[in-house]
Amino acid sequence: MAALKQRARPEVRPRRSAEQALRPMSTWIEDIQSALRRLGGTAHHRELYEELARIRGERLTATQKAIVRKEIGSSSSCSANFKGTRDLFYSVYGIYSGVWGLRASLNDGGSMETSLDKASGRGAVRSCKRAQRGQQQKGR
Repeated sequence: MAALKQRARPEVRPRRSAEQALRPMSTWIEDIQSALRRLGGTAHHRELYEELARIRGERLTATQKAIVRKEIGSSSSCSANFKGTRDLFYSVYGIYSGVWGLRASLNDGGSMETSLDKASGRGAVRSCKRAQRGQQQKGR
């Protein structure tokens, strides 16, 4: 008798705990801000996804990871996708580095320190402004 091939079982995601199921689901923006605060004010996308999974109580799907990137881009003046309403995030090492920070942490006096020194923070803001100028020139 020929050996039967075993089908690969789909990966089972952990279910949300009863406590998590009872609390209302927060918005992506609120969770991203919370995750960045927990991570010291700045984080690479990979670290951010892991922290968001802890906050939300489930692993993030590829679609959810894309939503996170979209929400960051639409809420950052560093991004070409900026909607112009809330400027909450900044690109730490340039737009394509995948490292983002809370803009509020750049000016915060002490409660939330970033992993960057002040010179690096200002450099990030300058690079963000250069990115904006480049986007404006493309639009001409």
